[in-house]
Amino acid sequence: MANNPVFDIKAAYPSLVTNYGLIAGLVYTLPYSVVGLFMGSLADRYNRKYMLAATLALGGISSIITGYYESFPLLVAMRITHGSLNSATNPLSYSLVSDILPPERRATANSIISSGIYIGFAVSSLSIIAIK
Repeated sequence: MANNPVFDIKAAYPSLVTNYGLIAGLVYTLPYSVVGLFMGSLADRYNRKYMLAATLALGGISSIITGYYESFPLLVAMRITHGSLNSATNPLSYSLVSDILPPERRATANSIISSGIYIGFAVSSLSIIAIK
């Protein structure tokens, strides 16, 4: 499996090692932060369940595209897309928790969601090991 170019990230994206900080950081977090400001407003106006389903599906598609094509500019575009789509998950998730759960259970549910977000960020940082 190690010799299979499908699984060789460094071969697919030779400049990824030097640009990892940019791809993992600014290219993802800037759209995430900016678009996230608007997603809260949209979560108030539209059906939250459908919005969450759509953003998760589209985010998955952007991940598939990222893994299928070996183009660094496309990788950057999909990271921007994925960051923008992922920004909707916070306001949608927290508002769905308040819609579904009684007040005495919301804090625990929100803390589980928050922990998952940051554990996911931490684990994703380990992906640099797969690149080297």
